[in-house]
Amino acid sequence: MRRGEEEVALASPLNRTGANEGESNRVQPSAPPEPVASAPRTVNPQPAVPDVAPTRAPAVAIRAPPGPTRVTPGPTRAPAAPNRPAAAPRPPASRPVGATRVPGPVQGTPRPNPRPGSNPLVYKIRRVSTLRRYCVPVTTVVLILGSLAVIGILIKVVLDNYYFFCTKSFKFIPLEKWCDGTQDCSSNEDEQRCVQGVDLTNSTTVRLTELNSVVQMFASGRWSYICFDGFDAARAKAVCAQLGYTSNPTFTFASGSSLPGPFSTIQLVDSGIQVNPLNGICTSGTVVSLSCITCGVNHNKQRIIGGQDSSIENTPWQASLQYMGQHACGASILDPFHVLTTAHCFQQKERQVDRWQVQVGSASLSYLFGAKVENIFIPTPYNLESKLYDIAILKLKSELSLSGNETLLSP
Repeated sequence: MRRGEEEVALASPLNRTGANEGESNRVQPSAPPEPVASAPRTVNPQPAVPDVAPTRAPAVAIRAPPGPTRVTPGPTRAPAAPNRPAAAPRPPASRPVGATRVPGPVQGTPRPNPRPGSNPLVYKIRRVSTLRRYCVPVTTVVLILGSLAVIGILIKVVLDNYYFFCTKSFKFIPLEKWCDGTQDCSSNEDEQRCVQGVDLTNSTTVRLTELNSVVQMFASGRWSYICFDGFDAARAKAVCAQLGYTSNPTFTFASGSSLPGPFSTIQLVDSGIQVNPLNGICTSGTVVSLSCITCGVNHNKQRIIGGQDSSIENTPWQASLQYMGQHACGASILDPFHVLTTAHCFQQKERQVDRWQVQVGSASLSYLFGAKVENIFIPTPYNLESKLYDIAILKLKSELSLSGNETLLSP
């Protein structure tokens, strides 16, 4: 190569580029990286662009014309770019630089922020769990108890309609054997609460005549008029007690000259009233006229044909006699503890005292507000076929509530 050609080859930019490439391929000792504190991770809205050095173009060899060549000196280092900052060394434990994930929207419904000055919202989550914990067991227990109560009531109704329970011997007997005159329970309790017969021949009884309410007493098999001789308030109260009256009676005298007799006097003893028959008339010639309670006025006619609708206020002495909640017979109020009815109401199957009750003061039948019966008395000579002595008196357990305007019937 000629001298002019050598100078051109050395000054060519391609040769300079190749020289620089060779120089840069040499291994240069690098300084150890300084420890850098890892910065907190931040969310970048735009993906970071990595700091990558510019790629150098590969060296291109220029062929010289054939001929003697001259060895060229080694490549020289290209000057560094002015004012270019050095790249910071990468931390050893940091993630590779690249695009970061942008967080999406928050899932669920956010709680509203309380307004200024308003009470904060309280979420009663525990209360709902408490209701679920106690409501279901309590409801179940109530339903079970209600079902047991209904079953118990049904069983009691069935037993009361078909059986009598002996409390002392703890057994059931058919209802037909209750008050049949035969002992079926060990303590005879099935024959105790029954209709009682009253023997009129051996007991002292009292009655008041329709005319002037003159006192008559039955003794020694006959009725006799009671003389006014020695009669006082104590004797008057004792006589009214025989009729079932407990109020203070009023009494006076009446002429006995027109009465057929016989006549008697009475005196009080420990057992009650003692009747002393007289052979003649009364010493004073008068008899006792007694009023135990204010009585109503009887109708002039013995029977009422046809009739018309009436309210309970027009006949306040009327009562409804009910057997097991069903109306059986009518009755008349004698006093707050006694009512009068007929003996044929109490047949063989209806002689149980505890199944009877009396309702007064209302024209509408109701089983809830009746008065319970204590005793039922019928005369011993009563005969169902002939209807002789067809009368009965009921003694009540509790006093009837009377308004004071009732006009009760005379016994």
